[in-house]
Amino acid sequence: MLRLATGITPNFVPRADRFLKSLARFRDVQSTIFAVNFPSIPNFEVNHIQSVDYNAATVKLPKFMLQHGGFAQFAPAYWVDEDVIIFTDADAYLQRNFLPAEIDSMLSVAEGEMQVGYNRPNDAQTLQHEATCIFPKKPLPEIYREFPGTDGMFCRNFGFVVGRLSTWKELFRRTVALWPKCDACFGNPARVQWVACYALQQPGLRLADLSPVIHAHGHCGLKHGLERRGEEWFQDGKLVAFAHAL
Repeated sequence: MLRLATGITPNFVPRADRFLKSLARFRDVQSTIFAVNFPSIPNFEVNHIQSVDYNAATVKLPKFMLQHGGFAQFAPAYWVDEDVIIFTDADAYLQRNFLPAEIDSMLSVAEGEMQVGYNRPNDAQTLQHEATCIFPKKPLPEIYREFPGTDGMFCRNFGFVVGRLSTWKELFRRTVALWPKCDACFGNPARVQWVACYALQQPGLRLADLSPVIHAHGHCGLKHGLERRGEEWFQDGKLVAFAHAL
């Protein structure tokens, strides 16, 4: 089963409005909203709403994030480890349904593998470089010693990540273990993405490329070939599925 999910807090609902409307419009995958710290169950037009009391989260992250796999702690009982979960940010929107070949590609994600797209759009950015951008609290050489190998690890954007629920659970376990050390090293909320990328590139898990036609974003500039035509975004002439921060 292929499922698409995100987490939303009450104060984020206005920013997530376009995302929620696009979920109601495009229904080729099962959609779940993890409703974090809502006083009552919100009325979103999705397949399932899962209430989350963030006080019960194993670790408390900036902005009540669940993108490190924390949503797995609150997963609905009917989800199974073999399910493929697309976990996304909500400051985005779907422009179209996924193509059959895209669905097949996501459903083929292997155990221990996660499909993740670019962070900086036109560079093979490393975690060592990203460490300079997320408000380091310690001298960089000390951070690099605490997190060895960052010069050979990719920084990717966790706004749209595909993996089996079992893999998400393992990523969650690893990031929880690494979080205190990471939290002491960086001040920017993007440290959550950084430590998840680091955990994903340790032995036993692996990172796979996600097509920029599936997920395009504008956090660090525009990728070559990404252009807006009217109200829609295209990558190399192809309509993007998930337009993020664009």
